[in-house]
Amino acid sequence: MTTTDNVLEVGGKTITQANVIARLKITGVFAETALGLARDAAAAAAADDLGVSIKDEELQAAYDDFRSECNMLSASETEAWLEQSGLTIEDVEAYLEAGLLRQKLAKELVSDEKIDSYFAQNPSEFDYAKVSHIVVGDKNAAEELSLSLKEEGEDFAALARTHSIDKATSCGGGFRGLVTRDDTLDLPEDVADRIFSAAAGDVVGPFESNGSSCLVRVEESGRLPLDDSLLDRIRSTLCEELLAEKSDI
Repeated sequence: MTTTDNVLEVGGKTITQANVIARLKITGVFAETALGLARDAAAAAAADDLGVSIKDEELQAAYDDFRSECNMLSASETEAWLEQSGLTIEDVEAYLEAGLLRQKLAKELVSDEKIDSYFAQNPSEFDYAKVSHIVVGDKNAAEELSLSLKEEGEDFAALARTHSIDKATSCGGGFRGLVTRDDTLDLPEDVADRIFSAAAGDVVGPFESNGSSCLVRVEESGRLPLDDSLLDRIRSTLCEELLAEKSDI
């Protein structure tokens, strides 16, 4: 594979920038990227209004971290990557500076009080449950397993080891771990509600998911704590919403 002026040649076939852009548009990545750039512009305008800026040493530290994450440990490796990608140092610095500005703006625009209010007003968004599951190929098999659990007191983990077709979890008794609302977007809303409102030991199902039938045992449920990680996540989300309003997108 060779690359010249951002044009790829693979097996004698030329792939132009127009080909790449067309594919990005078809898959929606182009629009998503354009939206991100619009929000970067809104962030830059808001930063100017608030007198927020990025210091040279902050940008240098971000650039060094970027190189480390990309495993570009020497200047020659970085230069080779830039040339191969058709990028300049300024391109990368602009990308990094936009991210740093968003972080600083989030702290300026979104107070801890706003975060506390959002957390209090949107309780279901921060639901979590630790779950185990049994996945089988058809509904009849799932219903038989459900009866075994409810009427015969069979052990959920033992049934998962024997019957679940999810090889990633069956050997561990079906234990999947902690899930949040984001992890259950492919489930019917009422099923997700039942999982997150269940008490420890409750079994939800059977229900259909991705062409299979599932039973879920809830080991623990509750609400995520408002720790530093979640606080930063909410702050970033609220800041993005503000920037979207400012950029009218």
